[in-house]
Amino acid sequence: MTGSIIPQFLVRLPVRDDVRHKLASLGCQSPDELLGMFRAVPRDLERLLGASDYRRAREFLEAQVPHADIATDQIGPPFVAGGALLEPSTSIPVDYRLESLERDDLFRAYQRMAEHRGVGPSRGAKAIESQIKPFLDALPRLTPTRESAVNWLLPYILVSPYRVAPERAGELHEIMQKNRVEILFANDSRSCANVDLERRQITFGVEFAERLWALAYAGLEIIELVGRKGLSGVDAEIPSIARATLLAEYLSVREGRSMQWPSELPPPSPNDERSSLGNAATELFLTTSAWVLLHEIGHVCRGHRADDPPGLWQKQEFEADDWSAQWMLTHWKEYGARPDDRVFVKRTLGAVLFLAQSSGLESLERTRGGNTHPDPVERLLRFLHEYVPASRSRQAGRNELAWYAALILVQIYLTAAGKSLPHVEYDDAAAALDAYRGLLS
Repeated sequence: MTGSIIPQFLVRLPVRDDVRHKLASLGCQSPDELLGMFRAVPRDLERLLGASDYRRAREFLEAQVPHADIATDQIGPPFVAGGALLEPSTSIPVDYRLESLERDDLFRAYQRMAEHRGVGPSRGAKAIESQIKPFLDALPRLTPTRESAVNWLLPYILVSPYRVAPERAGELHEIMQKNRVEILFANDSRSCANVDLERRQITFGVEFAERLWALAYAGLEIIELVGRKGLSGVDAEIPSIARATLLAEYLSVREGRSMQWPSELPPPSPNDERSSLGNAATELFLTTSAWVLLHEIGHVCRGHRADDPPGLWQKQEFEADDWSAQWMLTHWKEYGARPDDRVFVKRTLGAVLFLAQSSGLESLERTRGGNTHPDPVERLLRFLHEYVPASRSRQAGRNELAWYAALILVQIYLTAAGKSLPHVEYDDAAAALDAYRGLLS
């Protein structure tokens, strides 16, 4: 660190010299830009600086910088794997890391086609080129209004409906423009996702996003186990992190408060290695977020109105479910150069993650469908029967992992609610979920 230049605004910070050099290495050019980082990624900076120096620097910057001057583009942590530092974000127009697996698959497919296309680009190459575009578009800029582990993910949530099914991104862009649909974030701990049909504004709760990411992490641990074991012996082997995470989420909903992040659960980070569970959880989380947002967009596209009579509400929820499911699944084989079952699996798991969560929480009085939403168990089973073919086997095939993941998630929620599960051997996941209806009502 010897010989590095310390900007004048850092000289005044009440911290040790070595901490001042660490802050200088971030490349911030002004106190408002640095405070934007402190507010967006507090945990990462606290680990870098140490708790006491982090607190002193944060308090000093908060006192010196007016809220309106905080940089709007400092969403993600300034670190990448291996301890390297990124340049200031304005010099990086696109961040590929989250969608890198799908993006790279598309690029490889395009290159293979380009090598054999002869005189001009083929129809397939042009199709793939259009699918790459949603991953190249710059992310929207946001200013987080509260500390959250998912702040850096908020821009990715906004574009997730386009990236989850890039073969239809252009069509969706036209729909959003035509209907003037807007997506906003809410900090209310009780906010999930809903649409104001009169204003055509979709609200997505930040704390809801926190719970969804935690659920994705826990769900992937379970999915991996289900893929190896089927139904045999899974319940006894569910990892402790998954159990603790699902219990924390359950308690937050039951008590109407923010989720207490389990100490064993790592926060989401853009620095996660591609092969890590954290990166896979982020990918699944964004797929689930896309399904939820497409559901709300479906209400608008199906012509639902704020003044529709209550007798139509449950039917309209099913219609919005179908709109979202069909958007993601009807043309999935057009993705990339050739059909890849992994695309179907990822998209169905994204939908099931949310629907299984809703079904599991049905045991709470405050989450029941009532007059506005259908029975969550009906929604889950309807989606699975309609869109995910089952092989009627105790060993889960890749295409039907959604069935088995849904079953195990629902079982854990029921256990957390104090329900006694019947000790019965079922023929398949569908039979078991049907048998749990009474416990969930």
